[in-house]
Amino acid sequence: MPTKSRLNARLAALRVMAKMAQVDGHIHRRERDFLLEMLPQPARDEELQELLDSVETAELADLVQHVQRYEDRFLIAYRAFTMAHVDKHYDKSERRVFDRLIQLLKIMPEDRRLIESTQQPETAVSAPNQRLSQLFSKSSFAPTE
Repeated sequence: MPTKSRLNARLAALRVMAKMAQVDGHIHRRERDFLLEMLPQPARDEELQELLDSVETAELADLVQHVQRYEDRFLIAYRAFTMAHVDKHYDKSERRVFDRLIQLLKIMPEDRRLIESTQQPETAVSAPNQRLSQLFSKSSFAPTE
């Protein structure tokens, strides 16, 4: 069972991703499905709506301020970027919020490039990226033994 700090990190990630899903003013069905999968199971649409309502007026800075571990911050940025691309339409408002998120989370430039490369088919590789694997294994999102 995940520890309290792991659960808090996961909740922080979920709240940031919910905020990212709202940025363009429309929550695509694939974004909803993505968020539902991340909620504690079994999750229902009502719980997802509660989550979305809870972050609607929240400031991004408030959503990320308690995430201390760099690996968790990286994965939040990575998942938020994935969330912004799940509907296949990455617009200026999503880009602006992602830029702000990167700044707030203090993501290193090389890690930002790694995150952005994951959505570029010409640079995508079939083997897992070693840096991604390393960051994940040290994060609150890695499976516990």
